[in-house]
Amino acid sequence: MKHWMATIRGQLGRLNLDVTLESKGGVLALIGPNGSGKTTVLRAIAGAISGLDAEIEVGGEVLESHRKGIWMEPEQRQLGYVPQGYGLFENLNVLENVAFGLGLAPRKMNRKDSHERARKLLAEMGIAELEGRQVKRLSGGEKQRVALARALIIEPRLLLLDEPLAALDVETRKTTREFLKSRLSAQERPVLMVTHDSRDIDPEAHVVVLDKGRVVQNGTLEELGAAPCNGFVRAFLDP
Repeated sequence: MKHWMATIRGQLGRLNLDVTLESKGGVLALIGPNGSGKTTVLRAIAGAISGLDAEIEVGGEVLESHRKGIWMEPEQRQLGYVPQGYGLFENLNVLENVAFGLGLAPRKMNRKDSHERARKLLAEMGIAELEGRQVKRLSGGEKQRVALARALIIEPRLLLLDEPLAALDVETRKTTREFLKSRLSAQERPVLMVTHDSRDIDPEAHVVVLDKGRVVQNGTLEELGAAPCNGFVRAFLDP
């Protein structure tokens, strides 16, 4: 099931969140000014932030419910998460990074089987030659692909991407953007993506605009462009 929803409320420092997101599949893009709560929403859904008034459901299963007293640990949620900067483990090589999640509960796959599956995925993504390389020897585009592979290997019910292309130079960003779009289209899993660049968003994707912890507009890029709610949206659509 591709349907998911999340309602997140609470005070975090100066940020007062009251956000509801819902999708029946495909890519949902989350945009907004710096400090509007985009990364906080992703981290809350991933289970990296606790203590909020949250109701999170993915594929018919409740992952978190303040009202019902339900809290599922991050590794139990089966969500793929690529944070800003990719979050790769510097002390592990590429193969070990990609296989890492398979060794955690509830999967608890042994080293041989997890490495075999990681090798297969690296080959499918066209980066098999990187398997023995250390993270510090990877280019920006290579890090992005390895991080995506690590998120996809657990067959996530929902994929969370936080500025997946922001750290790349202009040329690498262009080629990696096409790679990312093709992978997201092929894997057919729901995606929640934070971005600052309208070129990262497919025309058919649903876009939600956050400002000061609130949803202020939503729709496709075309719909936002027809009636932008503020100066940020106007600037976002004309990078």
